[in-house]
Amino acid sequence: MHTIAVSNQKGGVGKTTTVVNLVGALRRRGRRTLAVDANPQGHLSRHLGAPPDALGLSALLRGAARMALTPEVVAAVCAQPAGEHDPGDLVPSEPALDDDAALLLNVSGRERLLAEALGLVADDYDYAVIDTAPGFDLVATNAWAAADTVLIPCPPEVYALEGLAKLARHLAEVRHRLNPDLAVAGILLTMAELHTLDGRATADALRAAAPWPVLEPVVAKRVAYRQAATERVGVEAVDPALGLLWDRIADDVLARTAEVARV
Repeated sequence: MHTIAVSNQKGGVGKTTTVVNLVGALRRRGRRTLAVDANPQGHLSRHLGAPPDALGLSALLRGAARMALTPEVVAAVCAQPAGEHDPGDLVPSEPALDDDAALLLNVSGRERLLAEALGLVADDYDYAVIDTAPGFDLVATNAWAAADTVLIPCPPEVYALEGLAKLARHLAEVRHRLNPDLAVAGILLTMAELHTLDGRATADALRAAAPWPVLEPVVAKRVAYRQAATERVGVEAVDPALGLLWDRIADDVLARTAEVARV
């Protein structure tokens, strides 16, 4: 299983939209894919139709902390019934996730609890895609410690490079202390407004100065994404043309993760 953490320390950049539609596109390509909601806000869980009382990531982290997880327990959490539109397997978020950073503070190896849990089902999936919260808390660090690659949704904005520099520093710390093989799959331009001169100029500047490669497909700002979130479906159900865009993005991600695997 190749694990992708979809991360940016800023909120509102399209991380959940990226996970929903990337997972859908990977599934259309026949990949066995697990979505993981590591954001206490639970937007991914709600979009994919997880019931409010579903067991999820908090249960897995606490079970790993007690050394009480088995492959059967993790598989049961991943395969709980979700939405009517068959979103695939999901580890949902839970309200208790907000308290886990304090609760797990004194647990040995607390940054690698998610890696331990996902390792128990690594033979069951081709890809796990993690929706991370903004910032660099313990749960987000667990996501990076468990990941093989990081995909960074990033709107082409004036101050985006400053945020990417901060992200690069934290990545360097995680590589140094927890996960030396962690790679960056690339930056995905999201919420872009390329129909304006300023939008195109900012996107070009970001491509030129970003610390990592920028994927060629661009996710433009569209009302269809809000409609898809309201209806709890992938965007291809609202606008098939946008589904084709996400197929291109998935192909790009598959190629980049294959390169990482060969290194």
